[in-house]
Amino acid sequence: MLTNVGGAISAPDYDQQGLYMQHWNLSVQRQIGAEVVLEVAYAGSKGTHLWQNLQWNQLPDEYLGLKEGLRRVIPNPFYRIIPAAQALGGATTTYGQLLRPFPHFTGVTSIGSTSGSSTYHALEIRAEKRFSRGLHLLASYTAPKQIDDGAPGARIAWMGEEPNFQNNNNRRAERSLNSHLASQRFTVAAGWELPIGRGKALASGLSPLADKFLGGWQINWISAIQTGIPLALTTQVNNTNSYGGGSRPNSVGRSAKLSGPIRARLDRYFDTSAFTQPEPFSFGNVSRTLPDVRGPGQVNVDLSLVKNLVLAERVRLQLRGEAVNAFNHVNFWNPGTSLGGPLYGVISGAGGARVIQLALKLYY
Repeated sequence: MLTNVGGAISAPDYDQQGLYMQHWNLSVQRQIGAEVVLEVAYAGSKGTHLWQNLQWNQLPDEYLGLKEGLRRVIPNPFYRIIPAAQALGGATTTYGQLLRPFPHFTGVTSIGSTSGSSTYHALEIRAEKRFSRGLHLLASYTAPKQIDDGAPGARIAWMGEEPNFQNNNNRRAERSLNSHLASQRFTVAAGWELPIGRGKALASGLSPLADKFLGGWQINWISAIQTGIPLALTTQVNNTNSYGGGSRPNSVGRSAKLSGPIRARLDRYFDTSAFTQPEPFSFGNVSRTLPDVRGPGQVNVDLSLVKNLVLAERVRLQLRGEAVNAFNHVNFWNPGTSLGGPLYGVISGAGGARVIQLALKLYY
């Protein structure tokens, strides 16, 4: 195969296997009074043959012992065979390049290799107050834990990007906490039709005209509180000389977790001195995600006030006012996680500012 010879190539994995998930759960429900239902559940799942992008052209680990010998410049056996415009088309190359599984390519990426796996376990608690007297309430709490071997390249907004594998030759060492899953999440959703107006508990004797203005109001509340996600450290400088592997720091043997208000730790969210740059020609010993240091938690409360006005038998006007992040809670971004970088350990921003919007709808 000579496609892009002398450069990097990528292609879908020709040996893909069928991705599948196995799920199991156990739940217990209990009715409390006439209106409240409480449910406690355990949920588990296992993912097999999950998609990953793999680098097949990383230097075999046993050659890292050659150290500086890998950088030795030698005549390029592909000179004048590989086009001069390509990265490997010059008269010389390095000894390490020629020891790669495919020395005539700078990279060989398998897209969608079904080599990944995951396990998930969660405690789930749910309480629901059925609709009565104009009020409905649903509260839920989830304490999940997922361990997987990563999906490099995945990105979810403020959470950041899943780092590449540190060692494609030892993907088992990538197994750690999922980098995008909070350890606890609590949500509440409620709706209340205000008991004001004709036929209601308050001001039931309003005239039809007054009822059009004072009756028919509803308040809705949706809130979510969750812990932060595990931090995934990398190094700004990759000294592994592995020709395709990533780089993570070494731990000095103590936890990097710090306590105290986040606002007091914006310039040093975690103990940055707990990690060091690995020696050249070696991989760091930190796991893909840290087991005990998470980013800032997230709090969000959305409120809406709705007014329904009946104009005719089949015509209804709805005025809706909504406030997203109604209390303007500051949700800080994750700190910088690249050791040696200018923002290492620093929280450089926040998101989710309050947004207020109004809407008018006519139903007919």
